[in-house]
Order: sequence, then structure tokens, then C-alpha cells
Amino acid sequence: MNKPTKILSEKTAFSTSKFIANTYTVETDGYKREHTDILRNPTVSIFALDNSGVIYLISQYRYLLEREALEAPAGFMEEGEDPLVAAKRELKEETGIIANSWKKFGEVELGASVVAGVSHLFFAKDLTFGETKLDKGEKGLQLVKLPLSEAVERVINGDINTSASVIGILMLNTLIQEEKL
Repeated sequence: MNKPTKILSEKTAFSTSKFIANTYTVETDGYKREHTDILRNPTVSIFALDNSGVIYLISQYRYLLEREALEAPAGFMEEGEDPLVAAKRELKEETGIIANSWKKFGEVELGASVVAGVSHLFFAKDLTFGETKLDKGEKGLQLVKLPLSEAVERVINGDINTSASVIGILMLNTLIQEEKL
């Protein structure tokens, strides 16, 4: 594939444990310009479903959105961490749930311009319920149980609108209906 954009230079503008901001000088069709882009560390998003078709989501206040967000349990992967290991850790920490059956059913790019990062999507079933192990700053998390069909409706009406959660719920519902999960 022909790459129409050439990276002429790259330098790190800012770095944290969760992302790197790089400034690039790029050339497209003879036109040079500068971009600063965010490269997020990989994340996992977990869609836990019990035998009766109930999905387990979380509700938490998101200050950037200035509201409560209903979304899949999720979190950043540690450097070098296997996505499945991260998914099991995040599900247990945020919901207290341990799943005996896991299947990765997708990866989604959270953006393609300015912010780039991938989220690994996991289906978890055969659930056992226990105590949460919330990280500092997560004490306001609330576990929310919904029939999967209601979660789909809440995606359609905009109540659930974070990208990985929307994509994961719709994909999970489709794959279950098509008997692929």
C-alpha cells in the first residue's frame, strides 16, 4: 500500500504513564505541516454476561464528560501485560466478578486522528461474584445489571455512548444472535 504521508521528524512533547504526546512533521503531496498526536496505552474492555442474559456494566462520574457514564468495566494494560490478564484483573477490581470462561471478540481503535489507542474487547461468562478491589479514585463506581437487550436500547438512545462500550455491546449482541459466541 502506498503511504501518502511521510513522517519527516518526530519528538516527544509530553509523556505520562497512560500516554505519550508526540509532535510530528509530516509531508503529504508536497505540503509540510506539524501535528501533535496522543498515543494512548492499550486498554481492555470487558463485557460480562450471566446465563440469564444480564450484562454487568459500571456507572461512574467522568469529570471530562461532566456527568455519570454507563460503560463496560475497562482499564489500562500494564506495560508488557497480556490483554487477557489485564481483562481478568480489571473485571475483578471494578465489579468483584471472576469469570471462568473468556473470549476475545475484537479490538477497536479509539481514534485515528489526534488520539490513537486500541481497546481489546473481551466476553466473559460463567461468573462468580465477590468483593471489588477498587483502585484509589474509583470508589464512586456502581455496578449496573441490565438485560443485554436493554443495554442495546440504551446504546441506541444515547445513554451509553463511550466508544468501546458502544462497539462492544453492539458487537456482542450481534455475535450472540448469530450464534458465534
